[in-house]
Amino acid sequence: MHTLEERLSGLEHAKQDLVQHFLSPMLVPRYWNCSYLKCDLICSVKDFLKNQKVRLREKEGNQYGQINRTSWEALKRVEYGRLNAQGMHAGVFRRLTDFETIYFLAGLWRKKSAKDPSKRFSEEILDATPIKVTVARMIAEGAYLLEHTMKEEGKTQKPPFMKKIIPRCKQVVEYREVPQSIVQDEDEYSLSVNPEQLSDLAAYLRNCDRLSTKPTLYFLFDEERTHPINSFIPEQAA
Repeated sequence: MHTLEERLSGLEHAKQDLVQHFLSPMLVPRYWNCSYLKCDLICSVKDFLKNQKVRLREKEGNQYGQINRTSWEALKRVEYGRLNAQGMHAGVFRRLTDFETIYFLAGLWRKKSAKDPSKRFSEEILDATPIKVTVARMIAEGAYLLEHTMKEEGKTQKPPFMKKIIPRCKQVVEYREVPQSIVQDEDEYSLSVNPEQLSDLAAYLRNCDRLSTKPTLYFLFDEERTHPINSFIPEQAA
């Protein structure tokens, strides 16, 4: 299986499109304060993965059940990220596994919704950073956000496949927030190969860069950034 860094290769040509999307105003859905059913959130994630042609799987089997291991509140952060990913360059998702994509969406939401301006996207930093590093950081940010959210709900388990995904991000960039407890005693891992998955990286990436989704109109809301929970994540938990 190709490494995350290999799979993210070739995205530099789409960097400006991605940077502009990262810097766009945060989209807040009209049903911000409404109730969510967990089953609907799971189906929303599954539909997104299917529509974006995310074929790489962390593990073959019941994907609904795997996503269900994530808590209700955590899935809401993924949903908010999904809404903010509408119209994003589709090539980035086809290079990720299903749960790398889920954590990327959560990371997108965390960056856009952060109350602290220093934790939001910075045009200067984005321009100076390789896009593969930015994507890897967002995946890790999202994984830590969901871990923190699940702890807030009293959950003791980590988000699915987090122990496997964080070291991949660290291989792309020395991510300063990776706790040693996450990478120690890590068993060897390998991704399950989807039958439709292409083994040749060049062939797999050849058609990854076509924009296949159109923006969906939601309220543009960027005056006062709000978050359902405390958006601050302590360094030791981040």
